[in-house]
Amino acid sequence: MAANNVPEWINAELFEDVLKSTVPGYTKVKTFKADAGSAAGENYATIMLRVNIEVELEEGKSKDVSYMVKLPHQLELYKEMMKQNNIFDVERLMYCEVVPEMEALYKDVGVDVIFGARSYDFKGAKSDYVVLEDLGQKGFKNANRMEGLDQAHVERVLKKLAQWHAASAVRVATKGAYPELLNLGVFKEEGRAMVTEMLNGMMSRFLKVCVTFDGHEEYIEEIVTGENYATIMLRVNIEVELEEGKSKDVSYMVKLPHQLELYKEMMKQNNIFDVERLMYCEVVPEMEALYKDVGVDVIFGARSYDFKGAKSDYVVLEDLGQKGFKNANRMEGLDQAHVERVLKKLAQWHAASAVRVATKGAYPELLNLGVFKEEGRAMVTEMLNGMMSRFLKVCVTFDGHEEYIEEIKKIIPVAVDEMFKMAKINTQEFNALNHGDFWSNNVMFQYDAFGKVKEVYLVDYQLPKYGTVAQDLLYFLLSSTKLEDKISKFDYYIKFYHDNLIEHLKVLKYTRPLPTLRSIHSSLLKHGIFGFSIVTGVMSAVLLDPSENASFENFVGDSESGEAFQMQLYTNPRYRKHIQVIMPWLLNRGALETSAPTSS
Repeated sequence: MAANNVPEWINAELFEDVLKSTVPGYTKVKTFKADAGSAAGENYATIMLRVNIEVELEEGKSKDVSYMVKLPHQLELYKEMMKQNNIFDVERLMYCEVVPEMEALYKDVGVDVIFGARSYDFKGAKSDYVVLEDLGQKGFKNANRMEGLDQAHVERVLKKLAQWHAASAVRVATKGAYPELLNLGVFKEEGRAMVTEMLNGMMSRFLKVCVTFDGHEEYIEEIVTGENYATIMLRVNIEVELEEGKSKDVSYMVKLPHQLELYKEMMKQNNIFDVERLMYCEVVPEMEALYKDVGVDVIFGARSYDFKGAKSDYVVLEDLGQKGFKNANRMEGLDQAHVERVLKKLAQWHAASAVRVATKGAYPELLNLGVFKEEGRAMVTEMLNGMMSRFLKVCVTFDGHEEYIEEIKKIIPVAVDEMFKMAKINTQEFNALNHGDFWSNNVMFQYDAFGKVKEVYLVDYQLPKYGTVAQDLLYFLLSSTKLEDKISKFDYYIKFYHDNLIEHLKVLKYTRPLPTLRSIHSSLLKHGIFGFSIVTGVMSAVLLDPSENASFENFVGDSESGEAFQMQLYTNPRYRKHIQVIMPWLLNRGALETSAPTSS
């Protein structure tokens, strides 16, 4: 701050009492100057002034003294923040009461510990303020923040920090809790909206740059939105003390529902938390037990746990990250080595569920319908129509769209009907329990020391659906494989899946006729429109760059931000490359044909 921007009330008269109490022999002020007390970029939270005063002493001598004055910014946003958390009230409390109290604790036991500068009071201040002794006069200075502190400096800082923490802990143990002002800090509920707005703005800019960092591929999926639309996912880290006095770090993943009205309405139609708990607690353990009974060790995913006293729907799981599991890069797509391991696991899953039904009977109705409940048809129709209208606007810009645009226009009015037809269980097809949301982020990989896939686990059991295996196969292969393999290796991948399916059906002693490779292909052709729904739906989200706009509300909603986000899904250059390859392939397979009308 330049000298001419110093408030007029910061003047010599204001310092009169301070000078009388701190300068022995003080008689009057000879010169007074206030100027910027820190360089730009060194102090964001407040305006810092250094006040230099030449004073005359009783014997006629002069003395130079200086003080540091902290003042609030005058920005409207800052004023709004101060309403939520007046940092000047807090800091004056710290300097006047809290810190002296901690220093006194050490003095009482004969130890001299001083934590910082002395503070003073003004009479007649016209603003919030903090006034302090100028530590620069005692030779104190900051280290170079850009270079960082070396070990000698860090050790001295940590010693002082330990003294501070120790004194505050003793104070609470002997005198009780600190005032509420110090217990909440900036984390007051009434300030959540403002903190959220500020953080979201900074994070959006960080994400734009993050993708240029070396090695960002390893962690970008952990920090971006757009990785999990269906639920809120939390990682809970806990340090626990063991019986022998040792400590151990553990972590868990907790899934919670969104609080949006649309989401709540969807949950009335299909409570995915009821479904997923059923999957984790009964269905998946039952499938794993089938393999164990024949001496084969197959684990499909994480262990789940129960809460007592939960105030919301939830799913709590072990944190697979602790075992080295992680997602692959969804935007690049999975290569052949990854796809083969995924298809083997999927074949094991399908085989076990088919054997379970063959030996114990049908699954509960909850798993036979999935999201395709008749009472939810209107909502599905509304969501799909909104996205399809946006897709059509962009589709006309795709190379070669002239070949298939008319077919798409015919599909849109009947797409939901076609998908509900697929949902009906046809006993003439090979049926199994589909994962139902089978894309790359719902698969986690564990690697060996050489970087090869060691194990594959499936996650997110929210949308299972017993029926044709074409659902999982189309969903996964069209959404999550590499562009160069998506079409060229499609038939090979189906053959690989079928080989593993037959192998594991035999291992589990399946008593019904084994499905032929031709029958699997027949199902894939029959349900081609489901493939179209995948490439115009989930595939667009899989291929989208990390975005602060990626949210459940925007993915399914029809608000202005929702429409903008959905247009972003389809205008993404990566998506354009994939869709321009896949659409002609779907056309040539007859996948864009609607069911022939039946005679009545």
